Amino acid sequence: MNQEKGAPPTDAGALFQESVAIMAQLRAPGGCPWDREQTFATIRRYTLEETYEVLDAIEREHWSHLAEELGDLLLQVLFYAQMGHEAGYFSIVDVLGHLNRKLIRRHPHVFGEEASAAAGNRAEVDATTGIEATRVLANWEVIKRAEKSQNDSSASLLDDVPRSFPALLEATKLLRFTNYKRMTPFQVEVRTPAGQKVLTVKRGISLVLSKVEVLDENDRLVGYFKQKLFSIGGRFDVLDTQDRVVCTLQGTWTSWDFRFMKGDRQLASVSKKWAGLGKELFTSADNYMLSIDDAVAADDPARILIVAAVMCIDMVLKE
Repeated sequence: MNQEKGAPPTDAGALFQESVAIMAQLRAPGGCPWDREQTFATIRRYTLEETYEVLDAIEREHWSHLAEELGDLLLQVLFYAQMGHEAGYFSIVDVLGHLNRKLIRRHPHVFGEEASAAAGNRAEVDATTGIEATRVLANWEVIKRAEKSQNDSSASLLDDVPRSFPALLEATKLLRFTNYKRMTPFQVEVRTPAGQKVLTVKRGISLVLSKVEVLDENDRLVGYFKQKLFSIGGRFDVLDTQDRVVCTLQGTWTSWDFRFMKGDRQLASVSKKWAGLGKELFTSADNYMLSIDDAVAADDPARILIVAAVMCIDMVLKE
């Protein structure tokens, strides 16, 4: 690699076009039988696996291996784009177009307010050159929120929380929670980087039964979850506003494997096992991997209750 450090690779465009062409040939008649029979549903698991591999390479600081793993992750994008093109949904051109417009739209402090507006930004934010990173993050959320409201006036902050996502980290959808003390009342507010409240979980004085309220972004009661104080193992019930059981969280501390069950049906799974991240410290709700079944609709209160319960597993079950 002879080019100046940090400079855009001069041959990246040609290599990307070659990758797109290779993917198209693999899916074309006479291509690879395995690639041709794949669907959006069958490829999803590989996307998650490749994401884990990328995280593992970063954790181990294996930089040359990371380049290979990022290629495998990019393959997932090319695969989805090719299938989308074949079905008439979208193409790789649409994917790149959306990405480029979004980057310009959400960085008015870099590309200028006029370019940001031309790319679709309708929010008024601080576009001063040289602003601090925290202000940039806040701008991003404000612009993003404006985009959502333009498309759907009934949009909720929880609409951005996907049914399957890798972690409750500062870089993902659900972020911060407040400090707490065991066996005492607590109130946890989940917020976006811009400080917008997504949901609240809180508990009053707990003696024999730990019962936690869950409220939405507008402080409306969604339901509860509760656990007997001296129950053995990880288990608590998730309830709706009428105290009816929505599902039950079950699991064990030794495996860090939890499931939200409704009878024999699994609504969601929670794990702290991050596919080989050897140095991961399993110490807080930030480190959980949560996957919610597709059958749980985006507007189903069970989804909010499950997310809230995950945020408080360490608080309630460990007492």
